[in-house]
Amino acid sequence: MKDPWFPWFVGASVIYNMVFLGIQLSLWRGRYIFGASAEEIQDYNEKFGETIKILPSFGNHLPPDLQHLVLQTITLTIMIVTTIATVTLFNYKDGKPR
Repeated sequence: MKDPWFPWFVGASVIYNMVFLGIQLSLWRGRYIFGASAEEIQDYNEKFGETIKILPSFGNHLPPDLQHLVLQTITLTIMIVTTIATVTLFNYKDGKPR
């Protein structure tokens, strides 16, 4: 690698994807696992009432819609691939393994 900033840029993208996935999971999985308040249920029904859902809804537990399941899956895949790329990149110096 001739550009010394490149590995750090890739590493920063891993951190960004971790934060983004964490936000996605905290917003959706918390409501599904622990339940939601009456206000959150009303807001959910207004915004996501007509969307496709794969996971079942029970009580006050709100399932994420298909769009957000796909988004979370893609984000997780990107995070895994960029993590592998970053580890591989940091284990090579001048095109050779360390």
